[in-house]
Amino acid sequence: MTIENAPEPTITDRAAFEADLAELRAREKAHTRAGDAIAAARRRLPVVEVDAGIPLIGADGPTPLIDTFGGRHQLIAYYFMWYPGRPAAEQCEGCTWNNTQLDELSYVHSRDITYAVFCQGPTTRVSATATSWTGRCPGTPHSDHSTPSWSIERSA
Repeated sequence: MTIENAPEPTITDRAAFEADLAELRAREKAHTRAGDAIAAARRRLPVVEVDAGIPLIGADGPTPLIDTFGGRHQLIAYYFMWYPGRPAAEQCEGCTWNNTQLDELSYVHSRDITYAVFCQGPTTRVSATATSWTGRCPGTPHSDHSTPSWSIERSA
């Protein structure tokens, strides 16, 4: 459908409009409540313990998962969808956009949180791509001005 062949809205009186609007608002509220219930159920899901020693490959070689926290108590791990064999400009558009928006990490660091990017891919390519997001060198989780990146190695 294009703007040229889009159907024209029906013209009605104020009372009919208000009735239709009230019905739509009731449906919207039900939709919101259903979404809230789903979100609450997600928050109540049990958690799975993760081995803190799982190796990730960073700029400085293998790194245990626990070290990616950079000495902080919380970790925001962004999983970047990686396209093997593609240059930085052809990696996931949404992931690239999201990570180029991170210019200053001191705010999250001041709240005892580390932000890191995880993805599957060759470490040298991942590091080069991460550097292209911010123009800064990744892999230094203790610096307020870098986005550390690690590759996740998975056995076949």
